Amino acid sequence: MKLITRHPDRARSAILGGMSWLREGDPLQQSWTQVPGLVRAAIPPACVRSLGALAVTEDEVKAIRIPVTVLIGESDSCRPLYVAPLQQIRADWPVTLIPDAGHLNCIFQPGFAKGVKDWLDRQTR
Repeated sequence: MKLITRHPDRARSAILGGMSWLREGDPLQQSWTQVPGLVRAAIPPACVRSLGALAVTEDEVKAIRIPVTVLIGESDSCRPLYVAPLQQIRADWPVTLIPDAGHLNCIFQPGFAKGVKDWLDRQTR
């Protein structure tokens, strides 16, 4: 999302997969910067803490003029936090729910690959 708001000339369309809009100034933005250093995961804590820098404003989202779609797991806990607010201001962006998918396993589900392929096929017509 940050890329297409800051550099609209570098994309003709976009897919937001597994997340969507991290709002500038939202408490969720701040929460990313405060992830404890004790996170024991394959992702370095500094990487996780930097996610807050990807936040964008409502005006920036509304200014996007390229086609965008959202692919997200039907059981993804990010839906109410990041997708629902986006749907309030960009009802023109389709949201595809990937069956039997949560947040981390969404990209491994057949519906995700199909959603990407279908989107790309529509953009090349």
